[in-house]
Parts: sequence; structure tokens; C-alpha cells
Amino acid sequence: MSQERFGPDTALLVVDVQNDFCPGGALAVTGGDAIIPVINAWMPRFATVVASRDWHPANSVHFGSWPPHCVAGTYGAQFRAGLDTGRFLLVLDKGTNNVDDGYSAFEATSEDLKAWLRSRGIEMLYVCGLATDYCVLQTVLDALRLGFGVTVIRDGIAAVEVHPGDGQRAQDAMTAAGALVTGDSPSCCNILLAERSYSWLECKRGKPSRSALCFWPRRSYAGRIYLRGMRCTQT
Repeated sequence: MSQERFGPDTALLVVDVQNDFCPGGALAVTGGDAIIPVINAWMPRFATVVASRDWHPANSVHFGSWPPHCVAGTYGAQFRAGLDTGRFLLVLDKGTNNVDDGYSAFEATSEDLKAWLRSRGIEMLYVCGLATDYCVLQTVLDALRLGFGVTVIRDGIAAVEVHPGDGQRAQDAMTAAGALVTGDSPSCCNILLAERSYSWLECKRGKPSRSALCFWPRRSYAGRIYLRGMRCTQT
């Protein structure tokens, strides 16, 4: 992974990496712990890191659909040990009202996330966390709807998979809506968002490679052109 630092208009949004969503928790996501070192490795590249957390009342209507989890003030609602929470500039509480599910970080009740980001000139979000098929998905869709550019860190998400394949369907929905995806792939090259260049390619060995033929459409957010997706074949 490139260690290029992103500019002040780009932020990292960490979604719901909490005890109840990790192994041993009330609503555990397989591989929930595995994304923590990935997220920690990305954090130093951003001047702005924001995190959301479920912060439900004990009698939440949300528990009509899910087992009780992330009840405000409990161990299950705490961020997972090992996550570098010291880098968080803002923590968003969501699902605090007993009237909705609060899946998206943009539904936070503790802060207007859209206004907070705009006031700091943030135009682009990198998103990671739990779970791919619910809170990550809804956060990404809301961000795109509100006009932010979004890149999902593939190795920094994991799905709860209530139904087999939900995680992949969620990723497909995010890319169909306009999100970018970055992460190492064993069969292809890694592509990073191009904020200042159209040619940031790096192969899985971690260095720029011209041994691949890569093709991508370009997409515009807020007057900038970004790379969107990639297909490549080794030559």
C-alpha cells in the first residue's frame, strides 16, 4: 500500500468498529478483528479521521430486527481494543433515538456530519469498518447522495452476511452508485484514488508497475477527476 498522504479535502471515516460487532460480541462479524490493523495502517495518511458508533438505548426499536447490541455505555458499545482511537477528531453517536435504526453515520444525532465535513472543506471520504452490508453500505450511499466522493477500503470492511452473498451485493451496490474501491488483490493491480494524477498505479508487490495494461473510466466529483475501478491483465 502506498504511503502517500492525502490532502486536507480528504478524510477517513471509520464505521462502527465496536466490541459487539467483533468476535465474541452480540452481533459478531466474521473477520471483524482482522480489519483493525488495516484501518490503523491507513489512518496516518489522513489529517482528518472520523469514527461512528452505534449508541443504542436499551429499549431500541432496532432490537426488533437485531439482537440487542451496542447499548450506550456498555462494553459492547466500546471501540474494539487495538483500534487507534487516539487519531479520531470526531466520534459520532448514532441510533440513539428509539425511533430508527441509525445505520448511516450521516444519521448521527451527536453531530451533523455533512455540515461538519463541509465546514472543513472535506470533499472526499475513504470509508472502512463494520458491517459492509449494513452500516458501511448506508454510510457510503448517503455520502454519495450528499455529493461527497467516496472510496471504500476493501480490506478494511467485513460483512455480517445474514444471507450468504450480502457482503458482495453491498459492494456491488456501492460501486453501482459511484463509489470507488481500493485494496490489494491477488490477481490484479491495486489502484488508489488519483487526486493529483491520473497514473497512480501500484502492483501487489508495492511498487509502481508498467507491466499491466489497465483501463478505467474517469469520474468527476467537485470539479476533480478520479479514477473509478480497474480491469487489468498482466503482459
